[in-house]
Amino acid sequence: MNLAEAMRPTTLDEVIGNEHIVSALRKQFSNNSLSQTIMFTGEAGQGKTTFAKIIANYLEAEVSEIDCGSDGSIETIRELVESVHLSSLFSRKKVFILDEVHALSKPGQSALLKTLEEPQKNVHFILLTTDPQKILKTIRTRCVEYQTSPATTEQIGEAVKRAENKYSISFENRKDLWSLVEQSGGSLRQVYAFMEKLIAVANEENIVTSEMFERTLGASMEKVDENLPKAFLNHDLKNAMSILSNLRKTGLNPTGTLIGVYNYLKVVYLKDGSSPTREDKLMMSSLAQEISSKEITWDSIEAIAWKHL
Repeated sequence: MNLAEAMRPTTLDEVIGNEHIVSALRKQFSNNSLSQTIMFTGEAGQGKTTFAKIIANYLEAEVSEIDCGSDGSIETIRELVESVHLSSLFSRKKVFILDEVHALSKPGQSALLKTLEEPQKNVHFILLTTDPQKILKTIRTRCVEYQTSPATTEQIGEAVKRAENKYSISFENRKDLWSLVEQSGGSLRQVYAFMEKLIAVANEENIVTSEMFERTLGASMEKVDENLPKAFLNHDLKNAMSILSNLRKTGLNPTGTLIGVYNYLKVVYLKDGSSPTREDKLMMSSLAQEISSKEITWDSIEAIAWKHL
């Protein structure tokens, strides 16, 4: 089951969040004034691909998707340029969706620019990127650009409710969901990825108990022992290692613990009058880098403690 795909909106009415983009596209749809070249920027999981597919559905177009991150060669763009001029057998309109377009080589971007400078009737380009600064300015000036926003807590809650209703799942303690909110980083795709894991461990009554939740995603910041982030704050290695040793024995997922520590320290360091040292900033950088990694372990948290405390 790919829950993120199953829950992907197919119309503007189904989109959660990004109201500024929904409003702009709705107006263009109603006025039949959709731009031929559109760029969506923003972090992963914030809806860029979803908007591209909604536009393609609206246009009832033949769609070609290119992942420039895995194939951003000049040959790929040359093939695209050639296909732009070919008539479609299935639709009057064509949509080219270029994901991670910033990964295109410079020759590839130059070839794409030439195509954008000579727009073909009924051909639309939708560029998606997490790093627009790497795209030629001459390309960006030919695009109507929209920046996606991270989902708010309320919007994440709405996404969770939709998944709960669709799969008839419920949670023993809804406060556990704070861990999901904290770990998602505002990405609804990540929210659905977490929900997929939780659905898989639900009991026969389709209930996710607190124990199941914490073993799958870890405890929320509310449940993280404040003594651990305080040990990091005070650079108290001995105390931090003792707490981590006890947490390791609980069998909990370490991800929620690390995020809880990071969020606690971030609140402290961002308070008015706070002056984090260079060592504090390096520690926060290491914590942030570890959070962005694919797999967080108790060993990796202990390694950060040994390095910075």
